[in-house]
Amino acid sequence: MAMKLSIGVRWALRYTVAMSVTLTIFAIVIYTRVERRINREAHLVAEIQSRDLLESLRTQSAEHAPDQVRTWLAGRMRRMVEESDPHLGLGVEYLDREGRRHVIAEATGEPWLDAERLRRALPGGAGDQVICWWRPVDGAARVMAGPVTGFPATAFEQVNPEMGILARRWAVEQLGEVRGRTVWDLYGGIGDTAMLLAERGASVVSVDADEAAIGWARTRPTQGGGAAPVRFIAGCAEDVLPSLPAPHAVVVNPPRAGLHWDVTLRLTAEPVNRLVYVSCDPATLARDLHRLNVNYQIAAVRAFDLFPQTAHVETVVVLEAA
Repeated sequence: MAMKLSIGVRWALRYTVAMSVTLTIFAIVIYTRVERRINREAHLVAEIQSRDLLESLRTQSAEHAPDQVRTWLAGRMRRMVEESDPHLGLGVEYLDREGRRHVIAEATGEPWLDAERLRRALPGGAGDQVICWWRPVDGAARVMAGPVTGFPATAFEQVNPEMGILARRWAVEQLGEVRGRTVWDLYGGIGDTAMLLAERGASVVSVDADEAAIGWARTRPTQGGGAAPVRFIAGCAEDVLPSLPAPHAVVVNPPRAGLHWDVTLRLTAEPVNRLVYVSCDPATLARDLHRLNVNYQIAAVRAFDLFPQTAHVETVVVLEAA
C-alpha cells in the first residue's frame, strides 16, 4: 500500500512539474508575441513622429526649429555617419550664424568619402545649407561635402551666445576710453571682442591660432561710423607678441589651458594700464592671476553663468597695473 502511494505521489509531482514547465513556456511565447507587437507599434509611432519632425523642420527656418527636431536630427545623423563608415564618430553638429548646419565627423583612418550621401539625405542638403566636415585625430578639419566658403565650423564659439555677448560687453566696458588707442585682443577667435573694441574707436590687433577663424573674421564689416579697422593676425599669441605695437590695454580670452607662459612673461615685463582676463576655467585662472600678481592688482571680478545647472562658470577679471 505504501509502495503504491509512493508511486502515485511521484507521478503527481512529475505531472505538476510538467504542467509548470508547459505553462511557463506558454507564458513566454505569449509575452514575446505581445512584446513584438508593442515594439512594432512603437516603431510605427516613432516613424510617424520622425516624418512629422522632418516636415516641421522643412517648414521652419532651422534657426527656429523646435528642440525635439534638433535632438532627433542629431541622433539620426549620428547613426547615418556610423553606417557610412564604422570608423567615424560624430563630433559636432550645430547651426552657425549664417543659418547653415555643420556635421563634423572624426576618424583615425581614411577620410570620410561618403559624406555627400549623408548631406543630401538631410533637410537642406540639396542646396548649400548643410556642410559635412572630416577631422582626423590631431589634424585640421576640412570640408568633404557642401560649400567650402562660409562660417568656419571648427572655430570656437560660446555654447550660450546671449550670455557670451553680455560677458564680452562688460569686459570691453571695463577698459574705459580706448578711442585712438591700441588694444590687443589675444585668443580673439572670430573677432567678436575685436568688433566691440573697434566700435569704441580702438585700434585693435586681434590674434588667434585658428586660421579659419581669422579668415572669417577678416570678412566681418565693422559696425558704426566711428569704428576703426581691425588688424587680424593668424598665429599663436606667444609667437607674434614681439612684432605687435605697444598696447594701451589688453583683453585675453584663452582656452581652458590658460595663458601661455611666454604671454604671461610679456604682460608682466611690460605692464599695461588695464588687462581684462576672460576665463572658462577657474583653476588656470587662479594660476595665471598668481603669476600676474607681480605687477597687477585686481580691480573687479564678475562671474557669468553661461552653463546653468552645472559647475562651470565664465569669469571676467579686470586687472590694473600696480
